[in-house]
Amino acid sequence: MGLRLFRERCKESVLQSGRGRPCTGGVRHPLRGLWGGAASSTKASKSEPGASPNVSEAFSQAKPSMRIRSKKGFFFTMVAIALSMVLILSFRVYDVQERNQKDEVVTARILALNHLVKDVKEDVRKGLYITSKRALLGIQEYVAEEGAFLPNATASFREGLLNGTIQGIETNLTVNATFPDWMAKIQEQAAKADVDLNITILSISLQHAGPWDANVTAVMDINVTDRKGTASWQQEQEVSALVSIIDLEDPLYVVKTGGKITNIIRHTNYTPFVQGSDVTNLLLHTNDSLYIASNYSPSYVMRLEGNLSASPDGIESLVNVVKLQINNVQTYDRSVADAVYFGTETTTNYRINNTPSWFKLDESRLDLYGVAGLTT
Repeated sequence: MGLRLFRERCKESVLQSGRGRPCTGGVRHPLRGLWGGAASSTKASKSEPGASPNVSEAFSQAKPSMRIRSKKGFFFTMVAIALSMVLILSFRVYDVQERNQKDEVVTARILALNHLVKDVKEDVRKGLYITSKRALLGIQEYVAEEGAFLPNATASFREGLLNGTIQGIETNLTVNATFPDWMAKIQEQAAKADVDLNITILSISLQHAGPWDANVTAVMDINVTDRKGTASWQQEQEVSALVSIIDLEDPLYVVKTGGKITNIIRHTNYTPFVQGSDVTNLLLHTNDSLYIASNYSPSYVMRLEGNLSASPDGIESLVNVVKLQINNVQTYDRSVADAVYFGTETTTNYRINNTPSWFKLDESRLDLYGVAGLTT
């Protein structure tokens, strides 16, 4: 009776604790004072109904543990995927940023090259103007020293502009002051910006753009290349410069007077020449040998060649015969219009009232100077 009660209490305590198995063996008999043997233990394990519930409970306790491990694995997998995505996106963002930076650098370089090209064009135009003026002055120096007209004014001008010589002779105003010299300076400046600039001059022309200006046109092949390989620009370019002939010497006076008289080309300010019968302005105009535009006379370029034919870009002065006499220059009984006076053309000439005896004008110029009603 005591043993049975003990076993029941032991079973209850085991079931409540959820651990181990029922106390069937190793129990001291309260009457015998001995420990139960293996047989008792075996018997209890076979017959005790409490054994199956304990195994079920062990399995039920293992299932939550497996679930926890599964959730942890899923969590770490998702974290790994997220980190991979972040790394991939980071590399892609860096790549895009690097490309954008490169694009910005390229764009900035191209814009800088465009500005350089514009500056080159402007510098070329400025250089063409300056060196053209010096080439004309070089021609003026040659005519004065040689006392001769040019066989081909345009060819001589081109020679002075490109080589610094006129008819093979160096002039003070063109030495080291040619158009190629100017181009070399532009190329040096371009090189400082890591740009290769190549300019090939294809042609040079000299033409009049009205009576008072010469138009110089240069056709060039311009090649601009960025040394970093970012961009390049190549174009056949036509550049023009308008060069005034005002203040240049008239070669007609220099050659025809043997260098004794020079006459600077200046536009007259004495107009109108005649007011009624008053010819004061006409005489003042003649005394200074000032110039007017006249399609009866040659242009400045034609004068360089000694060509005295009429031109729509012609200019003319009236020769002050007294000045020639003072300088021991041979004088003629001709119209004082310079192209006629220094030429060989035969004209019908008229004396003009209220003027010196040597003052005569040919018939074609009477209206030009407003003296048609003052002839004798």
